Parts: sequence; C-alpha cells; structure tokens
Amino acid sequence: MVITPPNSHNEKVDNGEAEASLFEAISHDTRIKVLFLLRDHQLGFSELKHHLGVKSSGNLQHHLTKLGTLVCLNEEGLYALTSQGREAIMAIRAVRRTQKREKSDRVIIALVLVFSMYFSFMNVPFIFGTVSAQTPLLSLTTAVSVGLIMYLAWPWVYRRSQKNKS
Repeated sequence: MVITPPNSHNEKVDNGEAEASLFEAISHDTRIKVLFLLRDHQLGFSELKHHLGVKSSGNLQHHLTKLGTLVCLNEEGLYALTSQGREAIMAIRAVRRTQKREKSDRVIIALVLVFSMYFSFMNVPFIFGTVSAQTPLLSLTTAVSVGLIMYLAWPWVYRRSQKNKS
C-alpha cells in the first residue's frame, strides 16, 4: 500500500485541473453575465435568455452547460448559483479590483510625473533668466504631453519588462 503525502505532486495536478476548469467556465462574457444575474435572483431559462438578449436557446444551453457546477437547477426548475458559483463571482470581482487598481496607479504616477515635470520646466527659465509670458503655458503643455505619452506607453513598457525578466 502506497500512501502519498497531502502536498504531493498528484494533488497539485488535481488542483490545477480544478482551477483550469473554473477559468474555462468563466472564460466567456455571457457566462460571467449569467453568474451575476443569478447572484441575487433565481431565474428560469426563458428569463435568463431574455435578460441576456440571447436569441438562440442552444447558445444559452451551451453556456449553462459550460458553467457546470457553478449553477444548478433548483426544485422549482429555476437556475441558481451554487457555492462554487459564488466563489467564482468573488474571483471575478478580485480580478476587476486589480485591474482598476492598476489603472489608478497609472493615473497617479502620470499625474506625479506631470506635476514634477511642470515644476522642473518652470524652474529652468528662472535659472537661466529666460522667463517669458509663454513659459507657464509651454511648461504645462510639455509636461501634460509627456505625462500622457507615459500613461499610454505604460502597458507596452510593462509587457516588455516582463518579457525581459523571463
């Protein structure tokens, strides 16, 4: 008789398969919409179809089948979330929070960059004694332009830095 320890390679494979199955189940926007519709209400097939704006019953049935153990039919014949479905919603919400946080980090860094560049661009003419009426507007335009370029280039730079780490 072979006893495998709880943190063996076999358990890791099983956990990976369960996670892959979950991510496959929520990998389509229609299925995510189904989960969020069922979060607060139990709905029948035709109600789901109407709320989702799905024209084909076969298409909706396909998505419900893909959701697998995340949804179930209750005794009244209504679709409802299972506990696994509620956990899937929490995972989706966590991803959304992370995406929002990353975007707000980009905005904050771009604003700090714009402020510091504006401050620098305003000081250079004072140091060299070349201040004119256009200095504040030119400094602001330049700082905002560079900040906007940095904000837009951020995802590209981040992806390249991640590739270089690999």
